[in-house]
Amino acid sequence: MNLTLQQFERIEAYLSADCTAAEKKSFEQDLTQDEALRAELDVQKSFRLGLSTLALQYRIQDAHQRYALQETEVVAFVRIWKNYFGTLAVAASVVFILGLGWLYQSQYYISGAVLAVAQQEMSLKSVPFGMPKNSSQADKNRLNFQRADWFFALAFIQKGEKQKAKTILTRMSKTNGHLYQDKAKKLLEKM
Repeated sequence: MNLTLQQFERIEAYLSADCTAAEKKSFEQDLTQDEALRAELDVQKSFRLGLSTLALQYRIQDAHQRYALQETEVVAFVRIWKNYFGTLAVAASVVFILGLGWLYQSQYYISGAVLAVAQQEMSLKSVPFGMPKNSSQADKNRLNFQRADWFFALAFIQKGEKQKAKTILTRMSKTNGHLYQDKAKKLLEKM
């Protein structure tokens, strides 16, 4: 079956995205019903791809010729210099990237285990906090401040603010008699 000039124009408009949404939808519907139209579309796509490839090959060839004409002794010297120091640059780049990874790990990354502990402990904050009988007001205040420290550290962990959490946990772990001293040490080990 031979295609009409109108069908060729529709194929061209479709491939160059030069048609309305309605025309595109209509054309795609016709494609599902007309095998000859589908076949010609495939041929046109292949033809366009071939032309694009050929044009790209000509551009590459032209660029290569211009580059070959422009290369001088200075360019050759720069290329040698670049090759020599390129190896050092690659090594420095690898060290830099590894350093960034270590920095991220040490400063910002919070493991799933630490997040799970923080989540579990935060869910327990609604559990009543009993004060020892016959406690002085100063003891009650101290215990409330220690409890607040613990929950601030957990909140910072959940927010992803590792350094703030580590600062509080470190202080707690070094404070003898702190209510959460052991928990703080264990959490710091996991961090």
